[in-house]
Amino acid sequence: MFVKVALDLPVDRTFLYRVPSNLSAEVGKRVLVPFQEKELLRTGIVVSVEEKPDFPEEKIKNVVEVLDEFPLIPNKLLELAEVISVNYCSYLGETLFSILPSVFKVEESVYVRIPKSANLEDIDALKKGEKEIISHLIGKTGLKVSYLRRKAKISTFYQSINSLLSKGLIELFTRKKGRRNYKQIIETVSTSEEKQINPSFPVTLSSQQEEVKEKIKSSKKNVLLLGPPNSGKTEVCLNLCKEEVLKGNAVLILVPELLLTPELKKRIETYFGKDQVVVYHGKLSEKEKGIAWLKALLGKSKVFVGTRSAIFLPIKNLSLIVVDEEHDSSYKEQQKPYYNARDVAILRSGFENLKVILVSSTPSVETFYKAKLGKIELVELKERITSAPYPFVRIVELSKEKRVSIFSRKLLRAIENTVKKKEQVLVFINRRGFFSKVFCLNCGFVAKCENCAVPLVYHKTKKQLLCHVCGRNYKLILNCPKCGSPMSFRGYGTQRVEEELKILLPQARIVRIDQDTVKDPVKGAKLIEEIVNGKWDIIVGTQMAVKGHNFPKLTLVVVLLADLLGGYPDFYSNERIFQAVSHAVGMAGRLKPGASIVQVIERDNFAVKCGAYYQPEKFYEEEISTRKMLGYPPFSRCVLVELFINSFSGYKKLEEKVEKLREELSNYFSFSELTPSLVPKSGKKYRFFTLLRTSEEKFFEAILLLKEKISKKFSPEDYKVIVDPVRIG
Repeated sequence: MFVKVALDLPVDRTFLYRVPSNLSAEVGKRVLVPFQEKELLRTGIVVSVEEKPDFPEEKIKNVVEVLDEFPLIPNKLLELAEVISVNYCSYLGETLFSILPSVFKVEESVYVRIPKSANLEDIDALKKGEKEIISHLIGKTGLKVSYLRRKAKISTFYQSINSLLSKGLIELFTRKKGRRNYKQIIETVSTSEEKQINPSFPVTLSSQQEEVKEKIKSSKKNVLLLGPPNSGKTEVCLNLCKEEVLKGNAVLILVPELLLTPELKKRIETYFGKDQVVVYHGKLSEKEKGIAWLKALLGKSKVFVGTRSAIFLPIKNLSLIVVDEEHDSSYKEQQKPYYNARDVAILRSGFENLKVILVSSTPSVETFYKAKLGKIELVELKERITSAPYPFVRIVELSKEKRVSIFSRKLLRAIENTVKKKEQVLVFINRRGFFSKVFCLNCGFVAKCENCAVPLVYHKTKKQLLCHVCGRNYKLILNCPKCGSPMSFRGYGTQRVEEELKILLPQARIVRIDQDTVKDPVKGAKLIEEIVNGKWDIIVGTQMAVKGHNFPKLTLVVVLLADLLGGYPDFYSNERIFQAVSHAVGMAGRLKPGASIVQVIERDNFAVKCGAYYQPEKFYEEEISTRKMLGYPPFSRCVLVELFINSFSGYKKLEEKVEKLREELSNYFSFSELTPSLVPKSGKKYRFFTLLRTSEEKFFEAILLLKEKISKKFSPEDYKVIVDPVRIG
């Protein structure tokens, strides 16, 4: 028997191996196989079984070990991985090993020795190459195959090895040093018992929620559940999940941010019981990920919650996937194969005949468009679940206000009055750090990261300059390294806002929520709990603070520099502004009347207005007309091609290659000009990009051709192909 094996390599092919008669290989199982000259034993995944190979048998190497008693990758998940490999311009092996927890990946060296049972009496009858191999092994406890190959120096080396193996004169083995204890993980899961689900429904749905729930149940399509913040969308979904679980099915709930997982987990546990929920995210240890994977595969749990990578869990009897905050860019993977978990959920629904509920108060333009076309069902909650009205909103033009630093005097009075009433304030600014720019006024020198060439941000608590792209730290520069003049520190981040508020409002208890203060979900959950319990008066935070949390004492939300929330200046900027402002403002006054003050540089920004007053339909209509006129998604499919060169001297050659690529693909893609990236460097390489656009009808053929052509012109480390990017540049 022979098997085709996918390896974790950037190649568009699988590899053929012979399966010895004493081993049992199936599709989806892991195997240890020798690969290339170094004879490193690599983990592969069996993707097909072949009775007769289409390759000379004497050149085929043997599978050394089958690692699994049962397949780790079910057939449906393997089919999904194949589609993802095509759709996201990746390779099957890369995709499979990005899906599978790395605890299941083994790399070892393969050794060869003469077994004790071998009969060497007829050694003279062996062929010349076989004799040569045996001569090097006699008296040795074992040699690495790569070393033996170099010593033997025979052209028929692998044929001779296979022949000696079949005669029982040699055996292959691996050094066990460093191998993880997979059996322990399997035993932990296999011996665990599945508990009965707690049948209670802790929250009674309103008539509006019940009506929406029934619409979702009766729909034969995937669903977009739309509703303003605090309209009870999550409760509807949890009720639906509960009903599925009581039928014996399993459910998966995806969240965009790690910080949301503990909070949502707690809420989910009130429906299903504390020991029923399996959490899966990037901060788990590799062993914990392995246990969660096997619990899904073996049907040991029915409720799973996690961030984007959880979309690939091989959940037995999965019937429902809920994608919370479906619009969130965190669902886009930043490593190969650059998938979007929301879109993979939709793909998976087709493979496994399950339903997907996309949940958002600010759906992505693409999702809204599909709902308007009827490709997915639009179901809407119109009102908040509490009697408190939508917050009163005031948009303030910063230049026209009397202010202290970045705060208008009216704003400071509003914050002070809210704190005096024992209520909470959220100050939202989507940039962390203290000063966002460090530069010299005299000669124009700007402190930039050596790796990325982006301006460094001053973090006062650490007294360091930090790159927000690669995370590298630099010593603080007080004097310009070029001219010696004092450096100038300008701009705002969460640290500076927090410190200035502490000076201006010394009696207030102020806390900050950003990536610097919340580095793990346990600390994050504790901080959120403290805010809910009223320990803090003022919360200063980035987007991390406004995603999915419910602070009952929060009655005033302040949005600073709202028209700058779009970040990268691309065609998604308005959408990001609308979503950020909507979510921030919507947090105010959930249990009692609240207000929001939105500070802008220029008043006439339609995305800010639509977000502040929560007008998703109005925003969509304006944005979709612009996208249609310019031919951007959803009226095209975009592919971002990033290219890397070692020095500027290589730019002319790069330009020529891109021009050649443009000519070869002109019937399929339109190309933008080759442009320096907003993050100019990656490592020590310079970054450029071009944006490709094609129609939905041509996409499949176009992406296959792009994959073929670009791999011939560039080495794998010199380009990235990102399908459906969420940021351009």
